[in-house]
Amino acid sequence: MIILLYGPNKYLLNKKLQEIVDHYQQKHQGLNLHKIDAEQSDFESFWRGFRQKSMFVKNRLTIIENIFQDSDFKKNFRKNLQTIADDDEIIVALAATEIKKTDQTLIEKIKKIGKAQEFPKPSKLDANRWLAELNQSHNLQLSSESIRMLIDYMQDDWMKGQETAMRLSSSSNQEETIQNIIRLSEEIQTVDIFHLSSAISQGMKDKALLLAHRYLAQGGRPEGLLPLIIYQFRQLIIVRDLIEKGFEYNQIKQKSGLPAFVFNKVYRQSENLSMDRLRDIYRRIFILDYQLKTGQIDPQTGLDLFIAKI
Repeated sequence: MIILLYGPNKYLLNKKLQEIVDHYQQKHQGLNLHKIDAEQSDFESFWRGFRQKSMFVKNRLTIIENIFQDSDFKKNFRKNLQTIADDDEIIVALAATEIKKTDQTLIEKIKKIGKAQEFPKPSKLDANRWLAELNQSHNLQLSSESIRMLIDYMQDDWMKGQETAMRLSSSSNQEETIQNIIRLSEEIQTVDIFHLSSAISQGMKDKALLLAHRYLAQGGRPEGLLPLIIYQFRQLIIVRDLIEKGFEYNQIKQKSGLPAFVFNKVYRQSENLSMDRLRDIYRRIFILDYQLKTGQIDPQTGLDLFIAKI
């Protein structure tokens, strides 16, 4: 069975994805969840796992991210589309981006033998209405100028709006926080710090380099990325330390002081990391930071070498 979720509205797309996962987890006791990134995994790896299921795995849901991004993966996926659709395994393919005309043919084929739902770029009126509901649900107390700044910052990226609202709701000075967020956005641009820190901590050099270089290709500066990495690993160390001290989930959440959205991701990452591993990475980051500040190394070279040695 194939389900395709596509379009640039990442917030609604991810919301629908969670609904699908929740539905099948309730329907199938012990549902086996599997996730791959078509940009990082080749089709042969996916196909081998798809065709050679274990006799112990009866119900499996596989999420394929960036289904249209890799031309080879996309070509082979289209070639085997009917076989995939006829199988009992649930395949949820994601394309959280603007859709090219060349992808329309594949989308139409999936619609005929599976399910597909589009999440188009929202209009400004849609975005304004959604932001008003978001402000109310998170009890934001922003001036009209700050609301305008938030609208300009969010644009049509509702995921960014949701994350910002969560950060603001836990802030004692929302006006100052929104200004800091917007200022920082000039540096972070589209970097996914959660995926990047996860790749670094797990020693996934190729993925970490891909994410870092994607950030640089979009105009980000290496010296702007480093503070984000430092901040992320500092939070991971704090949460990991609380886990090792025996605190329960809700206690750690309260003590960390992180917004719920951020905390959930940090907690999941820190669960699978040792304190020794986190401290080693943190030490390496500060060595790089010192080298950059003292002019001992070029920022991009330093970042590449740091990732190469993780």
